[in-house]
Amino acid sequence: MRRARSRAAATAQGRYSFMAPRQARTTDRAPRRLPIAPLGRLASVRSLVPCPDVFVGVRLSAQAETPTLRRPIAQAEPYRRLADAMRDQHEVRLTGVEGTLLGLVSPQPFQGISVAGLHTHVVDTTGGIGGHVLAASGVAGLLEIEQYGGITLLLLESDDHPRADLDAAADADAAIRAVETDHPR
Repeated sequence: MRRARSRAAATAQGRYSFMAPRQARTTDRAPRRLPIAPLGRLASVRSLVPCPDVFVGVRLSAQAETPTLRRPIAQAEPYRRLADAMRDQHEVRLTGVEGTLLGLVSPQPFQGISVAGLHTHVVDTTGGIGGHVLAASGVAGLLEIEQYGGITLLLLESDDHPRADLDAAADADAAIRAVETDHPR
């Protein structure tokens, strides 16, 4: 796994500013491309992932017969907690959507940092329809899978982050699970 190294530059006051260069990740492996016949449910994509203990990116150029999408309402500061914000979400069940579904399959031990399991978003070919995919059936198209050796976690560098009450987020796992699993996939 290649890692971007931080560089520190001294300032006139003896402080350091840290810069992490943004680099494209390269891999020796091309994504696996699998044409897939219609799946009964989106969750079937998970069975095509080679190992449950690695991060896997998925891209599905497909037609979905009946996707159910979630679109949270835009917020302004002060932001509400995840579970509270999701109570006002818009859910829409569509028919015959053609577009690109992007997602990440994360290992179970990373629940909280990421959403364990399959987490997906979709945008249609016109760019006019999109959102978080809660469920989808009759999905057919070309599936691309790329395995990753790890993730990079960047913490916020703002005045708000050190003051955030992150211990109050102890129930975050339950909130994430409630928000992400309210529909069968």
